[in-house]
Amino acid sequence: METRKAFAVACLIGLGLGLYGLDFVKALGASLIAFLMLGGWRLIRRCQMIPRDVRFIKTFSRLEKELKGIMEDNSTIPDLFNRTLVKHKDKPAILYEDQIWTFQDLEEYSNSVANYFHSEGFTFGDTVALLLENSPEYVGLWLGMAKIGVHAALINTNLSGDGLLHCITVSGAKCLVYGEVFSEVVANISSSLQGDDVGEFKMMCVRGYSSSVPNAIKLDEKLGAASKQSPPDGLYDKSSTGVLLYIYTSGTTGLPKPAVIKHTKYFISSRAISSFFGICESDIIYDTLPLYHTSGNTLGIGVMITLGCTVALRKKFSASNFWNDCIKYKCTVIIYIGEICRFLLSQPTKPSDTQHCVRLAFGNGLRAHIWEAFKERYQIPQIGEFYGSTEGNTGAANTTGKVGAVGFLPVIVPLSVQPAKIIRIDPDTNEPIRNSSGFCQVADYNEPGELVGRIIPKNVARQFDGYKGLDDQTQKKILTDVFTKGDRYFRTGDILKMDEQGYLYFTDRSGDTFRWRGENVSTTEVENTVAKILNDSQVACYGVEITGSEGRAGMLAVVKQDDIDFVELAKEVQKRLPSYAVPLFVRLVDKLDYTSTSKIMKRQLKEESFNINCINDPVFFLEPVNKVYVPLTEDIYKKICDEEYHF
Repeated sequence: METRKAFAVACLIGLGLGLYGLDFVKALGASLIAFLMLGGWRLIRRCQMIPRDVRFIKTFSRLEKELKGIMEDNSTIPDLFNRTLVKHKDKPAILYEDQIWTFQDLEEYSNSVANYFHSEGFTFGDTVALLLENSPEYVGLWLGMAKIGVHAALINTNLSGDGLLHCITVSGAKCLVYGEVFSEVVANISSSLQGDDVGEFKMMCVRGYSSSVPNAIKLDEKLGAASKQSPPDGLYDKSSTGVLLYIYTSGTTGLPKPAVIKHTKYFISSRAISSFFGICESDIIYDTLPLYHTSGNTLGIGVMITLGCTVALRKKFSASNFWNDCIKYKCTVIIYIGEICRFLLSQPTKPSDTQHCVRLAFGNGLRAHIWEAFKERYQIPQIGEFYGSTEGNTGAANTTGKVGAVGFLPVIVPLSVQPAKIIRIDPDTNEPIRNSSGFCQVADYNEPGELVGRIIPKNVARQFDGYKGLDDQTQKKILTDVFTKGDRYFRTGDILKMDEQGYLYFTDRSGDTFRWRGENVSTTEVENTVAKILNDSQVACYGVEITGSEGRAGMLAVVKQDDIDFVELAKEVQKRLPSYAVPLFVRLVDKLDYTSTSKIMKRQLKEESFNINCINDPVFFLEPVNKVYVPLTEDIYKKICDEEYHF
């Protein structure tokens, strides 16, 4: 029974007993018992959350005040970096391998970038694509470009071929800056980028050089000769609400899309994390996440830029070196994704597990079943799980350490006025379930539904800035007439549920995307690629759970053909798709079922997964040593379930 109804009924019971002659105290006691028995205990549980919610509202109010000040001053991220520079000129900004980059070092390098690109004719609104491993230069490159109003498009380093070409071209980039280690993949697409006019699109190699890319510029030499002084003022009309970066997201359909990241969004994301989790300028953050991702960049480097703390940066994550690095750099904070935590727990126990001084681990994707084990084994006082998306306009932070929760919505604020809501959706079509009036329905407590965030144009924290050059994809993420005529909400594509204390729990991804190896996999991209390989065969791609693994592994359902060459199929998918998007399983089916709107029905396929004990179709498995598809036998199936394979 609803709390209000329970209260009303309890009052009537108390009144009736009072009229019957029962004394006041006993009548009141009976009313209280009735109230609790009818569900009023929920109100008491929610009242326990008042201190949590008050702290949240105070912190959020301070953030809004900071954001307002930045907009009044029309400050950009380079401006905020300059403020930090004044306070911490000689302080280490980035620790990398055996290098120490102070804030002054980063200032001079980024100035060299700004001055060189300006001298080459790059100007406000131009885009430069970056294809680099983590390094201090990576930060200096996009920061320097931002100083002259040039936007950096941060390319996923797992991409190659058509996927890489798409990401560069859709951003409208006039130049590609790449690391030497990517020379081969760049060389394979260089002719498509440059076309007939070699001078039209520039190629620049940094952190080394390879002659395999025709006419590539040795960027290290050029930057070494460029001025280290701040670029001249007035090169462009700067704006705090202008574009800073493009960070790619798989979204729910198609190839990766460049999400528009404005200066204000970058600021609010980084400051929200540091504010809610108590990060201060004396902290040293260990960041092993790729800088082309929001978490590695905005939530690692961004905190350094806006707060003035130090970041210990690693080229790429290494489970065996993780805690040794934390000890070496004296890190007090680490950033994780759930898969990192699982990899660390799978390492043999060693003394360095607890010899570090890490006090906070924050990130997303830490599953409830390993939460306590991770915290206890590595003796980490605070876990800061959060929820957010690259292009999204809503987020949440678990500031209380509630196991399994990605955050909460304050229960002292009526849900009707909160900008984030969980709505009911059809599990087969992933479309919202609407009532007789045509409006969406809010999910009940503990009922899974899609999280949506209200788009408020005049509130920069609640805007949805969309994708560069992809208006149709931008519109697909906007839901209209949700609760009132004309309102608009951003569709996160994520399925969450909320308990009666307001805590949010991530359940799954809806639509055509699932997460594997810390990356979003677009099923549409996989389906289109495999269909081409198999001469336009009908293909369905979906994610399936594997015991002991974070996220979901890719699986294909392919309509049977007589001539499928599984050796060739394995070769081609690994050649054409990013490594994280390569399907681990292939199921041959007689037919695929479709909805009335011609969408493939995947619900039953997902439920049956690769369980050969409940399906009669042939299933093939990408054998991890030889990387070829082999029939999924009982023995292989048992090994997968017993976690004898490491994915």
